[in-house]
Amino acid sequence: MDHQPGKPTVTLEERIQSGINKYKRKEIPGAFLRSIAEYLADPATFIRMEVATDLGRPAVEPLVGPLKERFRVTRDPGFDSTRQFIGLIVRWVMEQHGYEIDKVGCKVSSKQDLFNRATRYRPSGSGPQG
Repeated sequence: MDHQPGKPTVTLEERIQSGINKYKRKEIPGAFLRSIAEYLADPATFIRMEVATDLGRPAVEPLVGPLKERFRVTRDPGFDSTRQFIGLIVRWVMEQHGYEIDKVGCKVSSKQDLFNRATRYRPSGSGPQG
């Protein structure tokens, strides 16, 4: 995976563990969060995030269907910390592949109901896309 110059390398395992420590709740076990992280770090999942990014969309947007179907993630307030954990891991994946944050709080497609807003990325060093 790519590494951004000037940023310390954090392994997926370190990122997962820090996210579990931050977002794990009694009702959301660490093993559940770990399985989501492994899905998000899968190369096939990254391709979906990259295509969305190339189209100027938030990276998480094409993952809504699979997250809902595979992990039963919903908008229920009980899943707030799970959605935050998803954002943490998506950011790690995108950064590992040479992307940086372009804009935080982008409106997500109204066709889905899991995230209202999410982060859009751009290739590192490319400057704002607008």
